[in-house]
Amino acid sequence: MTTQRYTNQTVEITVQIAKGFNIKKEPKKAQVFLLKVEKLAKNNAMWHREMSLSFIGLNQVSLAEKYQEKRYPLRKNSNCLHGFFGNYSKIK
Repeated sequence: MTTQRYTNQTVEITVQIAKGFNIKKEPKKAQVFLLKVEKLAKNNAMWHREMSLSFIGLNQVSLAEKYQEKRYPLRKNSNCLHGFFGNYSKIK
């Protein structure tokens, strides 16, 4: 397994764990996990999405907006599963 692949998988797993905490309305716990991979996830749209949702859960809308703004340019080039399945549907 390459280092880049390992890094991507680490970020994706961490984002999914944080997503669970956001769903359970535990945004502080989500942020604990997300911040551990912040440097690795700077170009990951889903990471920015979950950070934004965690700040919404903490009623810090201005910080949530900051992460949402960073997310939009990354969505198209993201390595997240949503992007993968979107591209997969075009393969014949």
